Amino acid sequence: MLQRILDSEPDLSPSQIAHIQQQLYQDRNTLARLRQELVLCLSDITIVGVEKTQGIQFFSINGQGSGYAPDNSVPLIAQRTLILRVYVDCKRVQQQGPQHLPIHISGSVIVDRIRTNGSVTRVATLKPINGPIAARSSASIDRGDPNHTLNFRVAASDCQGLLRFTVTVFEQGPVVIDDVLGAIYAPRPSERDTWLPGSATTTAAAPAAFSLKVHGRFEPVPTFRVQAVLVHYTGGGQNLPAPTGFDFADTLEYVLKTFPIGRLEFEDCIEIDFDKNLSTCGGGCGPGFEGPGGLMVILKDLDDSSDRPAIRVALIPSDARMCVGGCGNKNIAAAQDGRGATLAQEMGHALDRKHAPYAPGWEQEEPPFPQYGDYPLGSIGEYGFDVVTSEVYDPNTSHDFMSYGSDRWVSPHTYVGLRNEIVERFSDASFAGLADGRFSPSGDPSQETLFLSFRVNRDGSVEVHPSFHLPARAQPPDHTSTSDVSCELLDGKGQVLGFHRCRARGSHVDPDGPHIDFHEAIPWVDEATAIRFLRNKEVLHLHDIEALAPTVKLPASGLRSSEQRLTLKWEGHHPERAVTYLVRYSRDAGRTWRVVAVNSSKSECVLRQRQLPGGEQCLLQVVASSGIRTHVAQTKPFSVPSEPRSATILSPKSTSETTSTGQALLRGGAFSSDYGLGAPEDVVWSSNVDGVLGRGFELIADGLSEGAHTITLTAPDGQGGVATASAVLRVVLPD
Repeated sequence: MLQRILDSEPDLSPSQIAHIQQQLYQDRNTLARLRQELVLCLSDITIVGVEKTQGIQFFSINGQGSGYAPDNSVPLIAQRTLILRVYVDCKRVQQQGPQHLPIHISGSVIVDRIRTNGSVTRVATLKPINGPIAARSSASIDRGDPNHTLNFRVAASDCQGLLRFTVTVFEQGPVVIDDVLGAIYAPRPSERDTWLPGSATTTAAAPAAFSLKVHGRFEPVPTFRVQAVLVHYTGGGQNLPAPTGFDFADTLEYVLKTFPIGRLEFEDCIEIDFDKNLSTCGGGCGPGFEGPGGLMVILKDLDDSSDRPAIRVALIPSDARMCVGGCGNKNIAAAQDGRGATLAQEMGHALDRKHAPYAPGWEQEEPPFPQYGDYPLGSIGEYGFDVVTSEVYDPNTSHDFMSYGSDRWVSPHTYVGLRNEIVERFSDASFAGLADGRFSPSGDPSQETLFLSFRVNRDGSVEVHPSFHLPARAQPPDHTSTSDVSCELLDGKGQVLGFHRCRARGSHVDPDGPHIDFHEAIPWVDEATAIRFLRNKEVLHLHDIEALAPTVKLPASGLRSSEQRLTLKWEGHHPERAVTYLVRYSRDAGRTWRVVAVNSSKSECVLRQRQLPGGEQCLLQVVASSGIRTHVAQTKPFSVPSEPRSATILSPKSTSETTSTGQALLRGGAFSSDYGLGAPEDVVWSSNVDGVLGRGFELIADGLSEGAHTITLTAPDGQGGVATASAVLRVVLPD
């Protein structure tokens, strides 16, 4: 009737037309709701919700969920595996008596990509990874049981852009089919899906089947860069070999499951010798980590003197005796081999995440951790889901990995916070800001910067540790809270050349402890002769800067190369002070630098050529510090051949693994320092038994045939060839 009025009355005023259109919209919504209720009443089987999770998600059913935010409001990350948990209500279960045979539910999902021009492309048709499941009423669904929902896995390589999921569920079992009315279903607002006009429909096409269309939009997140620092540990009377790159990848697996990472890229991996005692406690993480020459100091120097943003992660042998499990600070983290949850916490600190509470009386840090409903303090707040194993983490017993609680997983608070920090830290806009000087007060993208390390003791005394100054790209804005400590650069007449307010960093900083360590980046002025340290404007210490910088002499013969190794030796000297060194490498005539050796008192460096990206104008640079003043010497240009990508399979292992489920996690890729990691769609997995399995850096292969499989990964090597790796997998299916 209202539509007829609009069509037949040309003299209606704009306000009358708007009122009628609004009434039409409301009436159509009411009709859609009535149709929905009719479908739900007449259908024996209905979908009451679809949870879209990549590890953690807001969702509420039967009081299971925090209700802290709308359903499915944790953002979806591009190139990250997605699980659709389909919640099914079966009325027939309530109607039948105890003598009826059990009913089971199965289903399928059709995945379509909707492009910006409106075209639709078929991506995949999925079977459930756990079906069929026992039918039940919606009131009896336990969100903590993975087999109370039909679960569908969407491959990471498919999770990009806008996807439409057509979810169909149906009964399997000895049931009687009655006629049922087909109807159109409009989505409930609480489902918070990305609905497209005219496409959100559900059809009860048969009494034992039900279909629902939902959508997911995947947000691109910058590539997450990690540099592995493998520690050969000789401290505390031990002599433990460094973990391997495969050990690092295994320990990182927990991080990959819980961090909002779509694409991971490894920087070059380096190995260091470390002889400080990590088992000595006191002063935050302990002097072995944060004292002079400590592991965190080495990592900080490594980060300060490298051009490419990355999280520098030290992996310590699993048998090392340690006072704490690990340590983390901005851009740097350290943990023991095999302790994935600890590494996740320390890498969280590297991305400025604070500790989460885990017991009453825990002092909250800013910003405060949310209280999720009636769940315990520090709970993950929602039901976590391991997309590889289908293990569910119960918020009644599972704590956020940024806490010291039990059965740790990730909360929405930490997950979204990490996503925001990764976007800011690694985005192209941040790189552009670094390159064009946008974040530098002077606008100079390579401002000479003093990387100053010092300790303030409880009594106010100050110890200055070996520091250096280099041309360095300015950093993006630092959100770490400032402390009451500051420092000034002074000239020979005591005039202030520069002022800097220091920041309180570190995951274990105790303001009432015996000391606090600082690592600051300060614009350097050559005329500086002293550094004045202050606390709340009270002078704590005046440190005289040595008058002379050290000298470094490189051999006239240059580098010595043998069996894919480069050896560089030099002579360093200072008349009064000890000299410490770091060595940097450039493939592009000094435009960018990466550190290859750090915090060394030795005047020699041995490098493996395979770890160095190739180029025709390569340089090695020795940076020598006598405390503050720094001297730089570099080699003449030399060439290093480019290396093609080398393929690596991280899972399954190279030795035979066995699965009894017909399902296997495939993880790997092809990398070289010259050509990087490549695109995920270029990585192809295949089996000599079942043929092509899929694409991507990570793939969960379902429905594998019984028997021995040779799993092969292939990817372009960057030089026109193909990089290949293989592993053996044995599938033994239950009888």
